[in-house]
Amino acid sequence: MSMYMDFSTSYDYETGFVPSKNMSTDNFIRSLVALWEEPATYVRQFAQAVGSVSEGYFLSWFVEKCLPGEWVSLNNDLLFNEAGITAKQWRNIRNSLLQKGILLNRRTVAPTESQFTLNDALFEDLVSKHGKSDVLDMVSPPISINKLHLKTLADRGLAFVSILYLSFLQSEAEYQDLSKRGDWSPWTHAAEKHVFYSTMLSRRQQERAIAELTSFGLIESCVDGMPAARRCRYSLKMLADLTSEYLNGCV
Repeated sequence: MSMYMDFSTSYDYETGFVPSKNMSTDNFIRSLVALWEEPATYVRQFAQAVGSVSEGYFLSWFVEKCLPGEWVSLNNDLLFNEAGITAKQWRNIRNSLLQKGILLNRRTVAPTESQFTLNDALFEDLVSKHGKSDVLDMVSPPISINKLHLKTLADRGLAFVSILYLSFLQSEAEYQDLSKRGDWSPWTHAAEKHVFYSTMLSRRQQERAIAELTSFGLIESCVDGMPAARRCRYSLKMLADLTSEYLNGCV
């Protein structure tokens, strides 16, 4: 019996991976490894401290990766493979955090590398100050981001704010058994203030994310009720299709 018959049915809609029929066994195994990657983490408090959701996501990844005071080599490939951050995003994040003095940089000679570390004292001070000013900053839980979805959508050119908005919907959606899932998730409460307190996405960023995700067929949204509030749902089928295309195209 072909391995593709077994896995294409069991993984469809759950992970988004439907292997192509001509995929080699080695590439198939590498794709399964990608499916089992640990999720990325987004800490709202970090984004609040630096005033940027994309920089906050990078710092969430960096703090988890590195010990205090540790210098590490970073490059475009590593950032995308481990964090789903594109070369353009990394350039913007790096320049901004260097200007703020939160990220420090040095170059080594043998071997020639560009290494980075955090200004731990400054970063901790910023996080502490914002935490004391708003109790919601202290209690907002981190958001898990499916790393495979992150890489898939970043590869398609979606902005990080859109990926974060989708991850928020995924974290808020009511759990459904695999046998009961259809093409769409259940509808999820997504009022502007609720999204902001969970993600720090501004009204304009939320509107941009909704428009971009809708244009890709990834979400549907409506405003109803008294008082009027937004609800959203996301397409499991479209996520499965896009993720499958990404995996089959990159191995």
